[in-house]
Amino acid sequence: MRTLHDQKVADSYNTAVACYWRGDLHATLSRIDKQLDALSIILRARTLRRLRQDEQALDLLQKAVRANWPPGLVAEASIVQAMALTRLNRLAEAKGLHERARRLAVTSPSVDLQLELLNCESLIHFAAQDLESTRKVALATLAAASNGAEPRKCFVPVETSKAFALDLLACAAAASGSNWKQAIYSEAAIDVLEKGKVFDACMHAYILETLSCLLREVDAYENVRFIADHAARIGEQDSLKGLRARIQHALEFKRLLTAPDQAAADRLAEIGKSSAEIPTRMIAILDGERFKRSGGHWSGVTLDRACKLSESVSWKDTGDYRSALLVLARELAPVSTARARRVMDTYGSIPTALSPTLLANFNSRRRSQEAFVWGLVYRAEGQKEQAVAKLKEAFEAYDAVGYRWRATLAAVELAELTGSQYFGNFAMKEADARPNSWLARRVHLSRIRVARGG
Repeated sequence: MRTLHDQKVADSYNTAVACYWRGDLHATLSRIDKQLDALSIILRARTLRRLRQDEQALDLLQKAVRANWPPGLVAEASIVQAMALTRLNRLAEAKGLHERARRLAVTSPSVDLQLELLNCESLIHFAAQDLESTRKVALATLAAASNGAEPRKCFVPVETSKAFALDLLACAAAASGSNWKQAIYSEAAIDVLEKGKVFDACMHAYILETLSCLLREVDAYENVRFIADHAARIGEQDSLKGLRARIQHALEFKRLLTAPDQAAADRLAEIGKSSAEIPTRMIAILDGERFKRSGGHWSGVTLDRACKLSESVSWKDTGDYRSALLVLARELAPVSTARARRVMDTYGSIPTALSPTLLANFNSRRRSQEAFVWGLVYRAEGQKEQAVAKLKEAFEAYDAVGYRWRATLAAVELAELTGSQYFGNFAMKEADARPNSWLARRVHLSRIRVARGG
């Protein structure tokens, strides 16, 4: 049973639970920091995981779990451990903890617990890049959540488990290159969360951020209103600020792909000033710089500011947000090649591998982005052959997955380097599709330079 007999402990725990669901994670920890009961310990571990502190969550549970805990709670703790191990790419250990949880869960026939157990299994499959098993188990989770059985009082509500399964289906679709399936599953997950009795603010923001990345990258997905409307529900809690900033960045970037919207550019600049996460600030600053550069202007002061910000970051601890270095090198390459190469060297020296649960391990966006930036650096250094090879690699990968604006930028560089009619026509066609955008300005400025032989 999930009960606490000491009223003061119970009150602190219940307050912490409310903080957890609304995304106020630091407040969650402060409420139960000194409590040694099983429920509080498991909640602390869950909260640490949401703060991306998986090692600390593992350490806490390894020291705290007791043989006299009820089997259902030991199973719950084992699931949390298995998920932490999965994110850390310790999959053999994760499978062992999952199996332990499965055996224990037999004695605690809670629908909620069984759903979380299935989601844990599906996540392990995803980390192992077994997309077929990921889909199979995620669909089993949805079926089990809809069978009408009465859930018992377990921590994760049915709606959150359903949304988690839908998000895994979205990630599997994205990893397979199906953008439209990703959008369908992600939007369904958001709808499930918003209709639930308990609103999971963190998961809502996580899924919305992933969907906003699709909005930014893929022309075929244009549901700006859906993301903007649902983003309005994200609260002001510190734990959600970074997610909210990245979603807002994607929305403003999408607007700038449509037209030269100065208001959107100003909002990007504001993100660059106010976001608490330095990589997010850097990307917002540099995307604003790209908007200005497409009009033939650039600011050395802005680039210096981004460089100084980059020097204050411990990049090995930033996970997928290390991509901010690629954005910085991209902007530096045409104007300060030596600094661009130093930034790329920093990027290449980051020792920490990406978590296997990140989409960047599946689709080609990150590798293509690396190839594109190296192409710019090689071009600036006068290494034409290497530049063309890298830019073609980036172009082909972007074109294959429908990242049209990124493919266009690579095509412009290739047209300038090689004089290829194919790449020139590709770029012009994409510019004509967005005649008032910064991308069109970039293409047309390039065409003038080529026409004049320079």
